[in-house]
Amino acid sequence: MISRIFYLTLLATSTNVLFAQNATKAIKPPLPKANTSIAAYRPTRAEIMVRYREAAVLDSVARNKTYKTTLQPNWQANGESFWYRNSIKDSVLEYYYVDVSKGVKQKAFDHARLAEAVAKVSGTTYDATRLCISNLSYENNGSQITFLMDSKWWKCDLGTYEVVSTSAPAG
Repeated sequence: MISRIFYLTLLATSTNVLFAQNATKAIKPPLPKANTSIAAYRPTRAEIMVRYREAAVLDSVARNKTYKTTLQPNWQANGESFWYRNSIKDSVLEYYYVDVSKGVKQKAFDHARLAEAVAKVSGTTYDATRLCISNLSYENNGSQITFLMDSKWWKCDLGTYEVVSTSAPAG
């Protein structure tokens, strides 16, 4: 009787093992042969146009909703102060000066007066809200600025807002 139970148990166990091995084999997909290659995906023109439309919708949803997302400090030679540009609603540009050692943040200059002064000297009209200054340095204890705008270097006295054309600063 014990040998009969033993054989039945052995038969049941071996059947379960074989069944489990066969089930595992059935689940695994066959591996691709080494020489076969998968064709590159090429979207149709219609698929591309749908994606462009979706991207345009996302762009229009986000436009004029997020501002001041990046702040890139442009450090002065003294290492204690920097200026940065904010791009705000309707592509308006603001420039700020930060003196870290004194804990002071202020507008870098009077945008309207600077636009008017540069326009007077250059003969070109500038919108004070869209002055595109790419380089700016403070001189004479912050009473003068030298800046690059429209591929030209300018120097401005911040007390009188007199502007003169100048060459690029050394360094």
